Amino acid sequence: DRTINGVPVITDIRQLFSGMSVNMTFDQLLILSEFNNYRRPDDDVEHNAYMVSFGYQIGDLTPHLTRSGFRQSMNTLGNDEEHYTTSVGMRWDVVDNIAVKLQYDRVEDNGIIVPIKGDSRSLSLGVDFVF
Repeated sequence: DRTINGVPVITDIRQLFSGMSVNMTFDQLLILSEFNNYRRPDDDVEHNAYMVSFGYQIGDLTPHLTRSGFRQSMNTLGNDEEHYTTSVGMRWDVVDNIAVKLQYDRVEDNGIIVPIKGDSRSLSLGVDFVF
């Protein structure tokens, strides 16, 4: 049940979650994946999401390519969110506990009723510290 300011707004909702992740390493080749599904059968809401990433370690460098997606089926609530992301990046392990990451993302927004913010592109630079 969910309440807002003490008023019940959602009661007796059945929800189903399922997910699976498969990650593998073959010498220098890295494969990461994740698949998720969320359903609320009472009001026909369903979300599907996935991510698949491939990387290849070359010394201290790991170039990678990733594809991910999220799709919410059209339902009686009028929602239909759908977007996909393609990412290309490079990880540099500077030392054992510090990595520098550069990544380019392209997001395709295919929502009709609920567009997120339209298509977009971004370039990000990050530094990871493990201590």
